[in-house]
Amino acid sequence: MNGLRVSKPGALVVSSLAFLLIASSAAWAQDEPSTLAASDAEDLMGTWDLKMDFQGTPIDMTAEFKEEDGKTIAVVTSAVQPGELVISDIKRDENSLVMNGAIEMGEGDQATSIALTITMEIDGNTTTGHVKDEAGLIDADITGAKAGSASDLDAAEAKDWLGTWNISMDFQGTPVSMTLALTDAGGKVAGVLESPTNPEPIAISDITKTDDGLELKYGIEFGGNPVDLVMALVNDGDAVTGTLGDTNGMFSADLELEKAEGNDTASAGTPSNLDVADAAGFLGTWDVSMEFQGTPVSMTLTMADAGGKVAATIISPTSPDPIEVTEIEKTDDGLDLKYGIEFGGNPVDLVMALKLDGEAFTGTLGDTNGMFSADLTGAKTEGGAAAAAAPFKVGAEYASDLDVADAKDYIGGWKLAMELRGNPMSMTLVLQDVEGKVGAFITSMFAPEPAVIEDIEMTDEGMKMLYEAKFGPQSLDINIVAKLESDALAGSFADTGGLISAEFTGERLSEDQIATASQQSRRRGGRRGGVDTGETEIRIEGEEIKIAYATLKSDTDDFESLENLKDGEVFTFTRGRASKLLTEADLKFGDAVIKQGNAHESYPGVYSLWLKKVGDGWHLVANEHADIWGTQHEPAADVAEIPLTAAKADKEEKQFTIELVEEGSGGTLKIAWGGHAWSAKFSAE
Repeated sequence: MNGLRVSKPGALVVSSLAFLLIASSAAWAQDEPSTLAASDAEDLMGTWDLKMDFQGTPIDMTAEFKEEDGKTIAVVTSAVQPGELVISDIKRDENSLVMNGAIEMGEGDQATSIALTITMEIDGNTTTGHVKDEAGLIDADITGAKAGSASDLDAAEAKDWLGTWNISMDFQGTPVSMTLALTDAGGKVAGVLESPTNPEPIAISDITKTDDGLELKYGIEFGGNPVDLVMALVNDGDAVTGTLGDTNGMFSADLELEKAEGNDTASAGTPSNLDVADAAGFLGTWDVSMEFQGTPVSMTLTMADAGGKVAATIISPTSPDPIEVTEIEKTDDGLDLKYGIEFGGNPVDLVMALKLDGEAFTGTLGDTNGMFSADLTGAKTEGGAAAAAAPFKVGAEYASDLDVADAKDYIGGWKLAMELRGNPMSMTLVLQDVEGKVGAFITSMFAPEPAVIEDIEMTDEGMKMLYEAKFGPQSLDINIVAKLESDALAGSFADTGGLISAEFTGERLSEDQIATASQQSRRRGGRRGGVDTGETEIRIEGEEIKIAYATLKSDTDDFESLENLKDGEVFTFTRGRASKLLTEADLKFGDAVIKQGNAHESYPGVYSLWLKKVGDGWHLVANEHADIWGTQHEPAADVAEIPLTAAKADKEEKQFTIELVEEGSGGTLKIAWGGHAWSAKFSAE
């Protein structure tokens, strides 16, 4: 390592770097205008803790990057120098940063200006580099990390923990997946947690070593309130486990950890060459919708920060496994993602061109040979990819009459391959144990949603299944006959009308592949095809009130069921999830009160909402089971009934809609469907 060098006698003689930095008459100076746009330095913004090694002596420094008039400036300070060096002459080439500034030593005629160059190589939240001066007096290495990203724990003491961990836990009966990355940040351990409870990755800097593992402390905001959490991890040689709980002892959950394959960016995917700063608005998980030859198709696109570069993963019905996209380019108005798939045994190169539109995007998907092109729309998901990782579970009400004991060797996931009218086709069949009965669903790239199969029986020919499949606007009754042969399936797939018929083979899928195939089911649900969802929200004195609902159609048997409700019956439906209310305030509807904090005092009130026929009128029922399907109303969980004002709608509403209208310190909840219009006034307390 090079240290301080004196160029010649009689020049500015400095015996040590520390003397140079603590000279009382020193002042920092900068004259150059800012050159780096703040939009190109979003990943730099904030404070970086740096350590400069001068002749074996560590000297602490900080570099704080700020935005000023749309440009980037850096404010550099040292532990041995009270002044600040403001640098705006900053140049960047991908992750290489060069900053030029100057310090003035002495006063009056004795003043001397020394030009400094600081270089930084940015690698995620860590950096290495140099500090040099123009005269060659200073030449020292620097290392560091972004403030808050590194703990006080030496990386050498936690070397077996470094890497990326996939974490599984059960929270009040709901499976939750998280990803924890522990890295070496300038010799210290830095942690980053990706969790469905937080829209952004959580930097963990409070990490300590325990007798049998690690303890990580961090905070989140939950329901508008801060919550302090402790994650205790243990490695007993056979397995890595742990617990997660809040410091007030309100909850605790057991954890299971598994080391992710690859390096410490494995959770985010394989990085492209595109800087995260050039794609900031696109980061996150997106529900992507398109129409292919008249058939709606859904995909999931996740774009994440993988060490400062963008990593993208697509979950598509055309591929049994997630597709990693490593070729991503910034365009004048968005991004281009280029990737390949295998379709019908042949490779196909695709281009997805995206344009950001607020919290949504539009775009196109087409092949490079110009054989097809389709329009896309994308909407941000709540919770992200980790929340969607658990497999969909068929509800008990959709289970067949077949005992699992009579079909135990069939339980699991199967990839079915067949040729239909000369075209190769792939489907995924999943058979589950649902309270001792066989439950099943099947997915296909030609169907917008997975279909649940309820009619299942065992015969001498094998397992027979009958279900309704939707192919665009068409609906067909499909018979599947499958027989197990040496841990593989063989059978036939045909509609009852004789239009289609094909022989198939089936290979068993892993649990991860089953989860991938069922992600759309878990997020949208689906008995025989899902529906779109709508959302309405208002804020009253800063408190958010929001309702999400299924936009049920009026030309379905669900609407017919509503029209035929009898006195005292609650309206249940098959084509969507129950309407879900989140409220940060207590809502008073006459004598009925829906309280905030029913799940936890620091979390918004969460309820499902149901229509109930009462004599010649209607009530709105609030139920504490919030995340359930439209058929799963449980009267024991009802907490309030709200009388509704019913009227004939001014116009026929072809879709079920809910609207919240703010009025002073309260508002009106409005529901419309077909020729019906319901409303109820409320106040927020």
